Amino acid sequence: LNASIGYTDFDIEGDDKVAAYTPNKLFKLAATYDFSAIDGFSVGVNMRWQASLSRDQGVVGDGFAHAGETIVTEQKAYGIIDLMAKYQFNENLGVSVNANNVTDEKYLTSLYWAQGFYGAPANYSATITWKM
Repeated sequence: LNASIGYTDFDIEGDDKVAAYTPNKLFKLAATYDFSAIDGFSVGVNMRWQASLSRDQGVVGDGFAHAGETIVTEQKAYGIIDLMAKYQFNENLGVSVNANNVTDEKYLTSLYWAQGFYGAPANYSATITWKM
């Protein structure tokens, strides 16, 4: 078993703009396990979590519904889980399967700009590796 765990808890002072779009709590876990009973077989997990955050994007302009109201973009706390399995048949041939964002979490990748982009939905891949 190989594992790495990290937790960050910080407070940005002096720059409210940066503090607004930077999560102040992060947790990360990565682990792989090599099965001794099945030579060449490994499984793994990668998990990342961040606290909620929000950012004031400005004020609704005149002539629009809700003129004068502050526009706030919010991202609730979320976690992403990725899974992996691989099997190395021999020194030349291996196969791996990956499942990313297995819970299909919907999240914004950043609140830096006055627009947001959703992170990738659940997705899967398989790779065959051949070395000569």
